[in-house]
Amino acid sequence: MKMPNIEMYNNIYVLRLDKRETYGLYGDKARIAYEMSKGQKGIVTCGSRESIQTVAFAEVCDILNIPCDIHIPKGKDTDSILRLENTNCNIIREKVGYNNVLNAHARINAEEKGYKFIQLGMLCNEAYELIGQNVDLIIPYLDNIKRIVIPVGSGTTLIGIVNELNKRNIDIPVVGIMCGMDATKNIKVYTQYNNIVLIPSDVNYHVAKNVEFYGIVLNPIYEAKCIQYLQDGDLFYIVA
Repeated sequence: MKMPNIEMYNNIYVLRLDKRETYGLYGDKARIAYEMSKGQKGIVTCGSRESIQTVAFAEVCDILNIPCDIHIPKGKDTDSILRLENTNCNIIREKVGYNNVLNAHARINAEEKGYKFIQLGMLCNEAYELIGQNVDLIIPYLDNIKRIVIPVGSGTTLIGIVNELNKRNIDIPVVGIMCGMDATKNIKVYTQYNNIVLIPSDVNYHVAKNVEFYGIVLNPIYEAKCIQYLQDGDLFYIVA
């Protein structure tokens, strides 16, 4: 497994989880999906049309040679959907208006088939603990870092990091750039860490922002929308 590293660009530290390799797949979502899927009969999960999570589980299930059902809303194809179509997953497109309905349908599907259910956004202790392991990569730089800046969808990544910081009695400002839903409730429910600032992105979730950061190609739905909020001394957390 290829490990990520922290690089510096113009006084900003960058955690390059996009460089993490898991059996030929890159990014921390792939690592987490692999750990949560191995040994399972099958996987059922769900997400938006732009979801990174769904792609990670579909690709990992191909590697593990287990079935994977993906529930997504109907609508225009996206880069994520095109990647899903290049896997062996079963794509179930639903005409639904609310995420909780999509999540409920996926849960019922998993129960009927006896597959493991991965809920929308991976909001679960297993994911939080796996994400928290990345704090080990940050600790050597804590004396120099002023803030940790994390792109936020459901809030799972931020929750995993701050819960581990709290466990280790580390107090550093964590800034979450909310790129889609308002994750405030999730973060309040699943964390007890007080040094958090949440900032809504000024770019609509469904609008892709295609930019690079010092040559690093960023996810256009999440990381790319964080750049304008970075300050000297920040650690920019690239999930990938």
